[in-house]
Amino acid sequence: MAWLGGVSVALAGIFLVKYTIDQGLLTPVARVLLGIVGGLAMHGIVAWRVRTSSGYHPALSALAAAGSITISAAILAALHLYDLIQPLPAFAVLAALAVATMVLALRHGPILAALGMLGGYAVPLLVGGDSGRMGALLAYATLISASGMLMVRYAYRRWLWWCMLAAALGWNLVSLGDASADGLRGLYLAALAACIIFLPALNWWPRRSLIGPIAPTWRSAWSEGSVPVASAEPPTWWGMAVLIVVQGVSIASEPFSSSGALLWVLLLATAYLSCHSFPRLSSLPWMILAVQGIAWLSTGFELDSSGLSWQPSLVGWMPEMVMYAACSGLVHVSGPILQVRSGAPAAKWVPLAIAGPLSWLALAFFLATDHSSSALWSAAGLVIGCLYAATGMIFQRRGDDLAYTWCVLGCSGSYSLAAAMFFSEAGLTVALAAQAVPLAWLATRSGANNLLWATKGVLAVTVLRLSLNPWLETYSTGTHWAVWAYCGSTLACFLASLLARPLPRLRRWTEAAAVQLLVLTFWAVPRSWIYDGSILAEEYGLGEAAFNTVIWAALGMAYYWRSRASEHIAAVYLWASRALLAMSLANYAVVLLVLNPLWSDETVSATPVWNLLLLAYGAPVLLAALACRFAEARAARWAGRATALAAFVFVTIEIRHLWQGALDMAARPGDGEMATYSITWTCIAFAAVLAGGMRFGAGVYRAGMALLVLAVAKVFLVDMSGLSGLLRAGSFLGLGLSLLGLAFLHQKFGAARLGSELPRD
Repeated sequence: MAWLGGVSVALAGIFLVKYTIDQGLLTPVARVLLGIVGGLAMHGIVAWRVRTSSGYHPALSALAAAGSITISAAILAALHLYDLIQPLPAFAVLAALAVATMVLALRHGPILAALGMLGGYAVPLLVGGDSGRMGALLAYATLISASGMLMVRYAYRRWLWWCMLAAALGWNLVSLGDASADGLRGLYLAALAACIIFLPALNWWPRRSLIGPIAPTWRSAWSEGSVPVASAEPPTWWGMAVLIVVQGVSIASEPFSSSGALLWVLLLATAYLSCHSFPRLSSLPWMILAVQGIAWLSTGFELDSSGLSWQPSLVGWMPEMVMYAACSGLVHVSGPILQVRSGAPAAKWVPLAIAGPLSWLALAFFLATDHSSSALWSAAGLVIGCLYAATGMIFQRRGDDLAYTWCVLGCSGSYSLAAAMFFSEAGLTVALAAQAVPLAWLATRSGANNLLWATKGVLAVTVLRLSLNPWLETYSTGTHWAVWAYCGSTLACFLASLLARPLPRLRRWTEAAAVQLLVLTFWAVPRSWIYDGSILAEEYGLGEAAFNTVIWAALGMAYYWRSRASEHIAAVYLWASRALLAMSLANYAVVLLVLNPLWSDETVSATPVWNLLLLAYGAPVLLAALACRFAEARAARWAGRATALAAFVFVTIEIRHLWQGALDMAARPGDGEMATYSITWTCIAFAAVLAGGMRFGAGVYRAGMALLVLAVAKVFLVDMSGLSGLLRAGSFLGLGLSLLGLAFLHQKFGAARLGSELPRD
């Protein structure tokens, strides 16, 4: 009832002043004096009751709050409605009233504090007036906030602190619809942040406090004397987090202006200043950098009927945006420098000094330029990188490896940003990959373990970009960009692997990246030449399928090799290897059974050997043979079987192509072609039996014997009736000699080498 009564009396005073205005009663001076006299009368009644009674009651506190609110309403009416007083005297009176209310709240309790402070925030809304004076209203809200935060030092309540913050930030959100406040919100939010951080502690200089801590006390109506309030610390970090988000909303909503933009820097400077006295707030500059960056980027997005699009939004304000970005970057450099000079760890603040200028340089470039004249911007990025390099040398001499690593990363980031500004598409890819060479050299020279991760990160970005770039970027056809993009990046990784030889961990990474990029090069470069620069031409014929078989098998083996060198995600690489090898095998089945030129519409050049058959059926033989060596044991056994099958298919289909000049199942084979099949199969069987018996074991031996059975069946079932003359005699003679030789070798290898693995009869 005390709370509601105080609110009702305060509203009555405000509405009485408003009624006299609406009805034209009294003169403006009389209306203002009536409000002031009424407020003072309420305070007089409270003072009289306090002097004559033995205790304090919440009702008196509520009445005092109503008096302060009524006086504030009268002063604001004199300022905004009637122009009876100038802004400076008006705000001096309001400041004195706020301080007096704070002092009285220490004696009368939280009701006066809550109703007086929060009512003070609401008075301008209830009085009304000229909306063009929103700047003056923000200044008034700043005075109320300052007095409220001073009171928090002596009599803290968490709910009261949050209510004051919500009311103060609410005025900022209300001002978003008023153009007269544009350019002032940055100043208002910075002042509010200073009130939140410094006033409750009265500590705005490193390790200095003007007034020692005072135990907060408030009187109670139901007890004699004062009741101490448990000392508590305001949630400053969370309050600042909310304020920073509100600033981001204001940046995204407010039109850009040359004077107002620089005021957004004040909050950042306040955050850095607070870190001297309050180390727990050291994350605020990071938060401001992230929120402001997102807010400025959001100004470039436009939502229309065609969807969400992005375009530079501040091209017309380029000089002003550059000045704003330069000031913000300078604050991000000077702030960490002051922290380090005061004794803070350099490794804690150097990352912020690196990320700040680079972020603002990127924002200014992408928001305020059309990207057509980027040479000067790239030069600026390189200059910043050189400064980071010089700073890194200083930290290296001091033995601070972590700070030195951050400086090297800053230099790498500056170079990457400069490359992104100057190059595009394939040129950017090569430029990004090239920095792996100096990073590997620095990691080897300095021995800093953190640079290993930096080099690994550059390699990962390069491989990921080249793996996904064809699907993410649109490249012009006819330029053959893949030739120098993939070849240049592969060369950079190869050079980095040579420099990283003294560091085995880094060497394995660089070698794996070079191998994967080499495989991608073997895939992209031929496709670029075949499809006139379009390496992702929407075709899936025999050539496309052959490329996929080769690239998937090669990548599968590269991932398996990478799994053996990986320290943390070996299982991921192993599963990727298995998946890619399975995909390659399935794709080879499609090439063999569906897209085979013998019965499909695919055409093959009449050029002997050097044609599409070499890629489609010859390359899988080599890849399967390599898989026997560079794959896990279970996959290696299947790779051996696939090697034998692929070799037999390739030799057979090449014989067909050499005799016919083309592949067509309907064409009748000649006697020479049939004899060639018999002789070749018998020779392959003889070689397989010999290889299996001497080195490769029973599996290869049995494969040779199986092929020999096939050759014998063909000779007796086909050649006997289909061949004549010398061809028939030669076919049987070769078969007979081979059988005799194999019988001799079978007995020899069966007794001396293969043991019980092979039958002896």
